[in-house]
Amino acid sequence: MDPVTIASILPVCAQLDDTIRGMLIHLYVIKNGLEFDLVVSNNLINMHAKFGTSGHALRVFDKMVVRDIVSWNSIIAAYEQNNDPNGHASEAIQVYQTMEEYPESLR
Repeated sequence: MDPVTIASILPVCAQLDDTIRGMLIHLYVIKNGLEFDLVVSNNLINMHAKFGTSGHALRVFDKMVVRDIVSWNSIIAAYEQNNDPNGHASEAIQVYQTMEEYPESLR
């Protein structure tokens, strides 16, 4: 699978709530060095957000060398979509404030 295939199949896993297949694809991404592809990383963040695994989404985000506006919005959404009853609104606001410090990544 190439980055385009990965980026196309991850949203399907999220839509089907297929966490096992999604995690297996994530492992494939890591094993094959595809985690540095911007589109793949953004889709991984979105998938983990849909699964409610914001910790995994944050790890993907933290390892990204290049981020764009989609990356920032995806991690904010991951915190917003978290199923934790206590929520993660403060973390989402912190990410937003950090995003403002890096205007070059907002292209």
